[in-house]
Amino acid sequence: MADISSNILIWGVGVGPGDPELLTLKGLRIIGECQVVAYPVDEQAKSYACQTVRSYLNPTSLHYPFSLPLHLPMDQRQKHYRKIAEAIGKYADEGKKIAILCEGDPLLYGSSQYILSELSDKYRVGVIPGISSITAAAAAAHIPLLSGQESLVVIPATIDEGEMTRQLQFCHTAVILKVGKHIQKVKKVLSTFPGYKQALLMENIGHPNGYSRLLHQADDRVPSYFSLVLWRRLLS
Repeated sequence: MADISSNILIWGVGVGPGDPELLTLKGLRIIGECQVVAYPVDEQAKSYACQTVRSYLNPTSLHYPFSLPLHLPMDQRQKHYRKIAEAIGKYADEGKKIAILCEGDPLLYGSSQYILSELSDKYRVGVIPGISSITAAAAAAHIPLLSGQESLVVIPATIDEGEMTRQLQFCHTAVILKVGKHIQKVKKVLSTFPGYKQALLMENIGHPNGYSRLLHQADDRVPSYFSLVLWRRLLS
């Protein structure tokens, strides 16, 4: 049977939460085959995604770092993603194979999904899923996300208090992502639910500097962007 992925030049590759040993075999193969590796960088020009796969990169591959437009209003962000896509598309026009790296999974709040969407109108693109911070956090905490007939909700901490409260009302387990500067709002909302004192604040899961603590015992320090809260409702 022919490999239908063999003619794909542009790949969105999930590299997991930061631990190089949590990379998928397919992700490693594709990254090693690519002549161009694109990845997001922060304001200090550092890239968690690139750091995760650094030892597996083809030494001859070209690097294309790009910044994310998180500081821009929502209506302006897509223009930024479009410019990134245009630059990546030029490599594809030259016949080069490209890997667009994404922390976690590309299609789970991954910014690379917007770039891939722009590219998919002209090019055939592929996506390689990665282990998300959600499952990595549950494994690190030895807490089951779901069992039996339970339900799970995954929400960003950026939504307002009322919407957060509404979405938490009927789930058994919740993962709140992108906690960062929204930690006080998250604490306020969760404190109204049973099981609040067993909610975990987990930061930089999969990285050497990652750690976790009970949310209600967290101090006033603002955690990093790569932080989440794992909360499991007390069940009767």
